[in-house]
Amino acid sequence: MMAYIMGVRHPMVLASACEMGMAMQLTNIARDVGEDARAARLYLPLAWMREAGLEPQAWLAAPSFDPALAAVVSRLLARADALYRSAEAATAHLPWRCRPAIVAAARVYAEIGRELERRGLDSVNQRAVVTAGRKWQLLCFAISQSFLPAHQSLSTESCNLAGLADAIRPLIENLLRSGDADWQSIKPRQASGVERLAAVFERLEKLDRQQRAKQHPGFSNETGSMASGTSQ
Repeated sequence: MMAYIMGVRHPMVLASACEMGMAMQLTNIARDVGEDARAARLYLPLAWMREAGLEPQAWLAAPSFDPALAAVVSRLLARADALYRSAEAATAHLPWRCRPAIVAAARVYAEIGRELERRGLDSVNQRAVVTAGRKWQLLCFAISQSFLPAHQSLSTESCNLAGLADAIRPLIENLLRSGDADWQSIKPRQASGVERLAAVFERLEKLDRQQRAKQHPGFSNETGSMASGTSQ
């Protein structure tokens, strides 16, 4: 969503933005295991827990930290790190004014994982926090990195969606089907911020109506409602 608002239309850059969002969410889950459990919430992959010898519902009834849970948290962080690495190259293709904030956010979130590792992966009894000093270091690094040129050019012909996560692929495929004109429909330098934001929401609403129309044949794209089959 943020990349879309920035005016990004290339499908692989949007896919990388989705990957970064997924990585950040996985980091959140790994960091907040104990906090979530005390609120009767469990976001760790249940299959991974069972593979580690943990019964999810029994664990949730009496949350505790042990080597089995540490293995699950470590696995989650490894998955997040892979997504961060996959998404990193595409940040060079974001609008230059947005790059420092996005790179800094990704670096700080990834550092939460490193801090969690330094604490023995115990996110049940404590919450990993990145210090202010370390955040400043990462911010300075992000600013310097933001001025580096892109190492590779992007073209729609070279798009390979095979390696994308299942949750991302349908979204990007839908954008690909919408055509080049739609990717360029918002021109950041020719519209005010309000106009760009309004155009974004208009485009997202249109895509949502199209998707619902495919799922529900009786859905009306024009009115945004289900056709009743009767006339007034």
